[in-house]
Amino acid sequence: MGKHVSFRLLTSEVDIHCDDPRVAEALNYIPVKATQNFPVTNRMNYSVAGEGPYRIAENDDFLDSVETADDVLFIVYGRIHRRILERLVHSRWVVLHGGLATLNGCRMLLLGHKGSGKTTLSTRLLFSGHQVEGDEMVLVRNGQVLALPRAFHLKPGIERHAPELAGRLDELPKKKMGAVDLTAFDPTRFGFEWAIHKAPVDLVIWVSPNHGGATSLTELKPFQLIQRILESSLGWGEQRNILVAEAARLGSGGGKELTLGDPESAVRALEKLSAG
Repeated sequence: MGKHVSFRLLTSEVDIHCDDPRVAEALNYIPVKATQNFPVTNRMNYSVAGEGPYRIAENDDFLDSVETADDVLFIVYGRIHRRILERLVHSRWVVLHGGLATLNGCRMLLLGHKGSGKTTLSTRLLFSGHQVEGDEMVLVRNGQVLALPRAFHLKPGIERHAPELAGRLDELPKKKMGAVDLTAFDPTRFGFEWAIHKAPVDLVIWVSPNHGGATSLTELKPFQLIQRILESSLGWGEQRNILVAEAARLGSGGGKELTLGDPESAVRALEKLSAG
């Protein structure tokens, strides 16, 4: 008997049918249960036939043939997100490398390069009682910002900064990225409210890594912040003039640079900042 994996992703409904339970288990890495109150305007259907090798089809059109369940996950995960992001960019959304969190009513856009610590910080913020909408990718249009709902990709060692996860990571779906095993963390599985909103942000923060060092917050002038927003573009094909206009709108009031020594002290710094 076939298995189905179905979920919402912003304005898209995604349905995946597969013959092999091993594929269904691997594909459990993809779905999220975040509340997303947007009208459905697109449906994507995938089928994975066979028990190895596997034939992958998208909307009944042959897509690829692969050998393992992990290969299926890699292809389908990438294809779903590519399709969604292409549609959003076509609708003049800009894709940035960043997360969204709300502390004491202050909605913060957290930007930074890969490896800056945004996911670990976002996880620590969540367990510290703050609302987190996303840790990796945000979309911006006309000053409105929303997170792409995606399970947090936790790297080995996350328990050092989120001991609440100790002993529970084995419950969660995994995927291999190179030599690293990533864990998919859906906040709803731990009882957290997770809702995706389209709204302006109150503050833009640039996260710079200083792992093992001191944490600090410093001012960023508008021209400095605008440059960093441009650096955070993920390059999904946005027209340059649209990217620059959104960066100028977001960065016009300046922002902060968070030099992140460790997540615990960074959370305290952001809590103090949000409290005024």
